[in-house]
Amino acid sequence: MIKKFGRILTVMAGLAIFFLASCITAPEIRSKDIIISDKGSVEGLPTPAWVQVAIAGDARDLERLPEFSGMIVVVTSFESEMLPEAQSTANKMRAETEMGYFLSLRVQEILKNAKVPAQNYKTFAEYRVAFEDGVAEAIYPEFNPGPDWWVKFQSMNVEGKPGKQVFRVVKLWTIEKKILEKKFNAMLANIHGKTPTLPANVRAKNLIENTLGADFFGL
Repeated sequence: MIKKFGRILTVMAGLAIFFLASCITAPEIRSKDIIISDKGSVEGLPTPAWVQVAIAGDARDLERLPEFSGMIVVVTSFESEMLPEAQSTANKMRAETEMGYFLSLRVQEILKNAKVPAQNYKTFAEYRVAFEDGVAEAIYPEFNPGPDWWVKFQSMNVEGKPGKQVFRVVKLWTIEKKILEKKFNAMLANIHGKTPTLPANVRAKNLIENTLGADFFGL
C-alpha cells in the first residue's frame, strides 16, 4: 500500500503546486522528495481519497469530492522533523480567528480576475479592498475541524542528495457554503450601507456578489 501511495504522491507533487500559495502554511513537496511512510501505512488504514487530492491540488478539487459537497474547504499544513511537534502545532490552530487569513487570500484571487468596466474600476477597487479587509478580520466560529493525515518524506537537495526527513501534518477545515455566503453578504451589505446611494456603488456591490457567487460558491 505505502509503496503505491508513495509513487502516486511523488508523481503528483511533481505536477502540481501544493495547495495554492493562499491555502498553505508549509513549503510545497518538491518533485524529488520521496514519500517514506504515512499514517495509513503505520496504523494499517487505507489512505483516504482526499489526501491524494489535497497534496496534488487545491481546495477547489477537494470541494468536488462527494464528502465535501456544499462546503468550502480550507487546508492547513505543518512540518517538523518530529511528528508530535507537527501534530501539536496543527492542533493549536484556532479556526475561528485564523480562517479569515486563508479566506481573504482566496477572495483576493477571485476578485482580481473580475471583469470590471473601466468606468467602474475606481469604485470597485474601493469596495474590493474594504471587503477583503473585512473577510480577513472577521471571526469564523462556524468552521468545523475536518480530518487530518500525516506524511513522512525524505527531502532531497538540488543536487539530488538526501536532506532531512520531515513529517507533514495536513488538516482540513470546513464550513457550509450557505453559511459563509450569508456571512459574506452581511459584510458587503455593511460596507454598502456606509456609502452614498449612487449607481456606481450599486454596480460595485453587485459585481462582487456575482463574482463570488459564480466562482466561490458555484451558483
